[in-house]
Amino acid sequence: MKQSLLPLFCATCLLGIFAFGAAAAVDQGTGQVVGRVLDGNKRPVAEAEVLAYSGTVFERKVKTDAEGKYTIADLPPGKYHLKARMGKRFTRRLPEYDIEAEPGSELAVDLELVEAGTIEVTLIDKKTRKPVVGGQVWFDCDDPAKRSTGKDGKVTISGFDYDEVGYEVAADGYAKRRWRHYYEVRTEPGEASKVTVELTPELAITGIVSDAKSQPVSDAVVTIESRWQGRWGSGR
Repeated sequence: MKQSLLPLFCATCLLGIFAFGAAAAVDQGTGQVVGRVLDGNKRPVAEAEVLAYSGTVFERKVKTDAEGKYTIADLPPGKYHLKARMGKRFTRRLPEYDIEAEPGSELAVDLELVEAGTIEVTLIDKKTRKPVVGGQVWFDCDDPAKRSTGKDGKVTISGFDYDEVGYEVAADGYAKRRWRHYYEVRTEPGEASKVTVELTPELAITGIVSDAKSQPVSDAVVTIESRWQGRWGSGR
């Protein structure tokens, strides 16, 4: 009797193990991405960082092995953008690097690195055509950077991995910071994108404050008021 029950007991145990494994796989409910990071000559790049972003939120980061291979495991279901970097080389923002992880899925995506772009912005006075010294340029990137123009009115910044970069400008005597202009310039791998921004001088009002006897009044406070916004500013 014992001999006849033993095969049945073993079969029951095996079925339980398989069922537990299947349940665990379903409960895990994540996907993974595998692939390689290559340079422009299709050679593997070791120790490159590979990152997965969900929108603008960073989710995962891994490094490639000696053969340029990477694995990003346990990605919750959803849409991601893959990005790789190594020194001043980055991946471009390409549609093929946009993925969607599903439970139990494994995606294969190879990433190619290119040289980072460089941007040169020149600020000039619209009226005199002379460079604006000491102007401020803010670049919109992962680590927002601010630069000041030199004697030539130029600002240069490199290391961008974006196809398009936003930047804002302001300078004393020209645009107020709250009215900063916003522009976009397209970067190309390994090349410098150049753009010139014309700044219009602010309106300056000069005059003499005098009393009823037409005598000049020193240290008088002059206030400028907007018809729509009330007091705008004052000076001496």
